[in-house]
Amino acid sequence: MGFFRFTRRATHPPEICMKGSGWLVASQRDRELSLGADGHLRSLVVRELELQKDGQDHLLFYFYKSRKRYTASYWQQQIRVTLSRLRDPNASDALIRVITPVVEGRWEDARNRLTGFLAEILPHVDEALP
Repeated sequence: MGFFRFTRRATHPPEICMKGSGWLVASQRDRELSLGADGHLRSLVVRELELQKDGQDHLLFYFYKSRKRYTASYWQQQIRVTLSRLRDPNASDALIRVITPVVEGRWEDARNRLTGFLAEILPHVDEALP
């Protein structure tokens, strides 16, 4: 997870880092996750990347947080952060990125694992990040 406060550096899409690390982005899409009624969010849209490198498959979900708003869109995030910083130069933004290996081609198991993890941690993210 990246958290940016008091910096001019902007968050950027993880595809850039993953490609730079030698990963092939085999598939990319937005996915709406259902996180259950007991969390702060009932649903969340994430960007999903199916990654491949050296015979390994990994699944990555990411999204951005600015104040209390979440988005999977890099451009929406940049607009929100820019407007927030006009009002408050100390406004912060965060990139939340989670990744897991895909075992024996079981992509749905990996999706369920990441979705369950996000359902557990998002209430804590809301508390910890302004």
